[in-house]
Amino acid sequence: MGLFPCPFILYCDIIIKIRNNPLRIPMKEKIKEFIISRFLHGGTDLDANESLFASGAIDSLRLFELIAFIEKTFAISVNMSEVTIENFDSVNSISKLVEKKLRKRSS
Repeated sequence: MGLFPCPFILYCDIIIKIRNNPLRIPMKEKIKEFIISRFLHGGTDLDANESLFASGAIDSLRLFELIAFIEKTFAISVNMSEVTIENFDSVNSISKLVEKKLRKRSS
């Protein structure tokens, strides 16, 4: 018998590793899911263009919780000069900021 006695076990291990990969979920969806579960208590859907401030989903305290989530999840640092309504008003604007920071980090 070889190194792996049952090929099915190896296959399952590979599938589990892929499914548990945090990069598997698109960035925009991760941000959206965090906002819905943390600030909207999972009770409503959220349009990616919806104003988070106007809808009351985010206030100044929640904003800093969101920033902490983004920094930890995507391994980036958000500068205070980037903490603006333009960058954090919607899921789309947050995603654009994160994408920009990730591109800058990889170049």
